[in-house]
Amino acid sequence: MDLVKVALRYSARIQEMYVEGYEIKVEELAGGLTKYILVKEPETKKSKPDKALNILIEGINNKYNGSLTAEQLIEELNDNNFTVRRNIGSFC
Repeated sequence: MDLVKVALRYSARIQEMYVEGYEIKVEELAGGLTKYILVKEPETKKSKPDKALNILIEGINNKYNGSLTAEQLIEELNDNNFTVRRNIGSFC
């Protein structure tokens, strides 16, 4: 099934499923196509996690009294498996 026919933001829906505990296999196919296979449904859905920014701020406040070096920020991001990205449409 073509997911784009079901939902324009299907990647967001798939991410929601990962968060809820669904096990999904991803296969990269020729021509830039991606195949998603539902492997297992969770017995009970997990709740949505706290926002990454809130977790980061809490960690900075607790571990570093609200002030940290660039190296410590990188360490905190890595410890929480966070990545930094630009907002869509920003180029500066």
